[in-house]
Amino acid sequence: MNKKKVVFSLLMALLAYFLYWPVPIEPQSWVAPQAKGYVGIFAPNTRLASLEEISLKPNNGPEALAINRQGHVYVATHEGWVMRQKTPEDGFENWVQTGGRPLGLAFDPAENLIVADAFLGLLQITPDG
Repeated sequence: MNKKKVVFSLLMALLAYFLYWPVPIEPQSWVAPQAKGYVGIFAPNTRLASLEEISLKPNNGPEALAINRQGHVYVATHEGWVMRQKTPEDGFENWVQTGGRPLGLAFDPAENLIVADAFLGLLQITPDG
């Protein structure tokens, strides 16, 4: 019974300490500013809305894209093909089958196509295929 009185007295003293101890805090309310909407850097971006999708059927992809000095576009597909487009009117043609999964394309200074293949590593394809 004596322990209960001691614990109760300590709790009451702690409560009194928290209730009557002066603190230098003066709370103030904060009013959030009104949202300006989608303006400035948050304005809607519609620059890509007029793009035209290019079909690579029957292949899927592209995984990567590269353009050589002559302006020919090369893309890598899921099926392992590197496809080539000489002019926009030509469309894409299957150019080289890597036998793997090409994931990255880049041209070296000699215009060889460097292919990063997931299964075969780095490949070099000469301009004549």
